[in-house]
Amino acid sequence: MEAHAHSDHHDLPTSGSALTSVAISATLHCLTGCAIGEVLGMAIGTALGFSNWSTVALAVVLAFFFGYALTSLPLLRAGLALSVVVPIALASDTLSIATMEIVDNAVMVAIPGAMHAGLGELLFWGSLAFALAVAGVVAVPVNRYLIARGKGHAKVHETGIHGGPSPRLVGVIAAAAFVFGSTVLVAEALSEDEPAHGGQHASAGQMSERAFLTEMTAHHQSAIRTGHQAQERGQSRFVRGLGADILRTQAAEVRQMRALYRRLVGGEMPSERMHDGVPARLARARDFDRAFVDHMIPHHVDAVRMSREVRTDDRELRALAAAIVTAQRREIAAMRRVRDGNYGTPEAPSPSGDGHGGHTD
Repeated sequence: MEAHAHSDHHDLPTSGSALTSVAISATLHCLTGCAIGEVLGMAIGTALGFSNWSTVALAVVLAFFFGYALTSLPLLRAGLALSVVVPIALASDTLSIATMEIVDNAVMVAIPGAMHAGLGELLFWGSLAFALAVAGVVAVPVNRYLIARGKGHAKVHETGIHGGPSPRLVGVIAAAAFVFGSTVLVAEALSEDEPAHGGQHASAGQMSERAFLTEMTAHHQSAIRTGHQAQERGQSRFVRGLGADILRTQAAEVRQMRALYRRLVGGEMPSERMHDGVPARLARARDFDRAFVDHMIPHHVDAVRMSREVRTDDRELRALAAAIVTAQRREIAAMRRVRDGNYGTPEAPSPSGDGHGGHTD
């Protein structure tokens, strides 16, 4: 994308479609830097397994950096002093970038699974493309308001120096991003909704709910016992920290699933489905961290599979299943990075096989 810079100064419109056109152009200019920083931040945070808020923080910092840079560089190249350029960039871009970042990151956090989808997954890129396009649309009236009052991008216009990629080209890319993102999210929503609208009788749906709640509760209780072992025997901060996360999140989900069982199925959950103890191979492992990762990756994969297979129209249960998928996919990615970086391939098949078999913990 070739940048252009030129000197052109004329009075800005203060109303009507001409003002809207200027506001759109200013927004697209701002969106370019914002998008570069946001994509880099989200990609880096996702690749490195950062938490949601750490990823958001990195994306915001980089978005402001590239947004300000895109405004500042043409002014610096034109010979303006840095002490002059900095106030112009701050006045021109701060509110516009802040608006985009609030909207963009709110959309990313709101889309189930978007923050923890892998870089190779369409859900990640579709969600990010959609979020950036929506953020740009929301920022247009903000920039229009500022320009009409001689603020915001009007400060850059006063210099007569403009640079950056063509707004028309950015606009085409933004429109394509919106179409792409919308298509991905609609396809994802239809894929998730299909089980709940398969024409099954209510009793069949209840049985599916019963099976999911009993199996997933047992699955979580097994993970909780393993999490205790991780805190006691873990050699690395990563394994001990993951053990603590499992204890905190999955204990709360077990309580929620018991309550859901009482509401959806009736009565107390049968205890005969619960698993006992920690897998023998893990309990006797000399290298506990390696054995823990080799065991928990397929164990998590199994939880993701079950969560995707649940058939229910209950809003709370669907939200819980989506939350399990999101959290466990994030932990799977983190464990795979640790395993690949420290150990290579698993030293032996895990107790759960390929992660799609029965719960033999």
